Amino acid sequence: MAAQIRTRAGECLASPALIADGNHARVDSYVSLAVVATAAFVALGLPIADPLIGLAITAVILKITWDRGGRSPPATVKAIAKMRGPMAWERWRW
Repeated sequence: MAAQIRTRAGECLASPALIADGNHARVDSYVSLAVVATAAFVALGLPIADPLIGLAITAVILKITWDRGGRSPPATVKAIAKMRGPMAWERWRW
């Protein structure tokens, strides 16, 4: 619920930082749930659940990233550098 509030507020305010914070909170909640589920499945004798749930978490993170524009870190840094001037990009080379 907190993640939704942050994301919606970020969209209303056009704040990329607040949107990213909401997405991060959402992923954190999914990961926490997955850790509990993995522990339960492994305790029940299904150790295969650990890598499968790990792959599911990865898929969820990739989907959230894709839905939010799928910007790679270099593209994000370039966008920031344009706002701060050409010298900023030189400090953030990948």
